[in-house]
Amino acid sequence: MTYYHMIAGLLGLMITFLLLRKLPIPSDTWVLFFIQTILFCLVFYCGYAFMNKDYKRGIILSIFINVLQVIPFNIDGIGFEFIGGVSASLKYFFAPSSFGAMEFSLPDFNLAEAVASSEYFGVNFVALLILIGLFRMLSGLKKS
Repeated sequence: MTYYHMIAGLLGLMITFLLLRKLPIPSDTWVLFFIQTILFCLVFYCGYAFMNKDYKRGIILSIFINVLQVIPFNIDGIGFEFIGGVSASLKYFFAPSSFGAMEFSLPDFNLAEAVASSEYFGVNFVALLILIGLFRMLSGLKKS
């Protein structure tokens, strides 16, 4: 978990700062960059906590981060998708010809107004599996 979180956090921060190099940036976009930076810093800090053997803090923060990743959506004018690692998402698109798609992705953040033609709802199975493992780790930590 240490390396997974640290590498994902660094990749996410790198992507964020590469996006900042695009000029000009509208003023309302700065808030999104700030939220994105905070989330990827938290992902990195999870790995740092695991590395320093602060397992309880690392597990609790990682649970929070992974809960945010489980359900990506883009419905009725609002869209949210956060990937703080690796994603294997099964998405169902609500279009005139509704269809499902499996998507794989690296660290990403998207919080925006939805486009009516690309409304979807999904489940990130990697985050779901990590959550199951984290809850088992937490219960094992409480027993000892």
